[in-house]
Amino acid sequence: MSNKRRRSEILSEVKEKFSACIGSGQGKIPVHQAARILNVSRQTVHRYINGEVIPRGEVLIAAFREWGLVLRYRGVDIVATPSEATASGSPPATQLRLFDLVDDLRERDLEITIGKKTVEGIELNVRLRFSA
Repeated sequence: MSNKRRRSEILSEVKEKFSACIGSGQGKIPVHQAARILNVSRQTVHRYINGEVIPRGEVLIAAFREWGLVLRYRGVDIVATPSEATASGSPPATQLRLFDLVDDLRERDLEITIGKKTVEGIELNVRLRFSA
């Protein structure tokens, strides 16, 4: 399956789910309120509803938590699931089960680089390549 087709399928699913709960009409969240909750502009929310862009991971997590959204891609439900709290007492992390969606991920398709080292930690960059 080509990247273009995968992207089209994901855009379609995001459009369907977001337009079902955001907009004008009974039971829908107004665009301005959704924008505030998702921490994006109203224009960006309209782009999600129109199927023009795929939301970033943190936007999807906010939508999953706030509205209980579940995206379905190729028979797999994508949901935000909280992991257990760490021993230090920090809040639990949220993980998207995106790797369930990757059919043929191979080591050569994965690139991890250290972007920046600081006193507080390091910045890791991860790049996944999907074959056409």
